[in-house]
Amino acid sequence: MKSPACRICGHWLPVEDVCIECATEPPPFSLAVYVALYKPPWDEAIIAFKYIGHKYLGRHFAHIAYHRFRTRGLFQGVHLIVPVPIDVLRKHHRGFNQCDILANELSYLLDIPWAEALIRTKFRPPQVGLSPAQRRENIKGAFAPRSPRITRGKVILLVDDVYTTGATVQEAASTLKEEGEAAEVRVLTLARSYP
Repeated sequence: MKSPACRICGHWLPVEDVCIECATEPPPFSLAVYVALYKPPWDEAIIAFKYIGHKYLGRHFAHIAYHRFRTRGLFQGVHLIVPVPIDVLRKHHRGFNQCDILANELSYLLDIPWAEALIRTKFRPPQVGLSPAQRRENIKGAFAPRSPRITRGKVILLVDDVYTTGATVQEAASTLKEEGEAAEVRVLTLARSYP
């Protein structure tokens, strides 16, 4: 993440502070960080990982994230790593969920358990190409906790690939806190894109 930025969502600001969006409507997560901006060559590597099936890149991405944030307090006190789920049709088509790969490798590096604590409740069209308002509407109600006992009272590290408007991670974090009864949710993404 490049500084200065919002201390909550990581959105670029001229000086480090809290952005107007987080100040007026605080997100359900306490912190969101990203490894790099979604631009070449990082975006091309994520596309190869996610859509072309270069699953080995997930291990490299997790190592980069681990080394980037291990001394910045992101992982301190985390009880569980939770990947953002994809719907069963996409998982069947791809053969994997890229966030599961990231969560598994981070779990190994950090010695923190990971779990598929969220499920995708229904198929939704892809978020790519949608406006911020359309993204929020499209993802609304898309997640449910697998079982609140998995996340109840825990500090969760929510892992996703790309943060664009934040609609996906906000919905997932909200579900983890409200229905999953998590104490806190922090977000780690590979990249930050701007709509």
